[in-house]
Amino acid sequence: MTSDGRHWSVVPPTIAPVDTTGAGDALKAGLIFGWLRGWSTQDTLRWSVAAASLQCLHPGPCEQPASPAEIEQVLANIQVQPTEPEEGLR
Repeated sequence: MTSDGRHWSVVPPTIAPVDTTGAGDALKAGLIFGWLRGWSTQDTLRWSVAAASLQCLHPGPCEQPASPAEIEQVLANIQVQPTEPEEGLR
């Protein structure tokens, strides 16, 4: 992802996915939520990947939100770092 000319790389947490249904939607919702809240790019990416990762842990669409403890555990295992752009993206 790029922001203000900077490129960012996200290393997601290691999970045992049950079903990826809704993971993309959860990621996009996290991006929009973070942008609307005015969060930093790093925090927005971290929360977006957390939302997508948590969605993958249950079958089908999410019927109950993750607990604060589950969210914190996943967030702690997501790395967001600046990176050099790949060739062609400069």
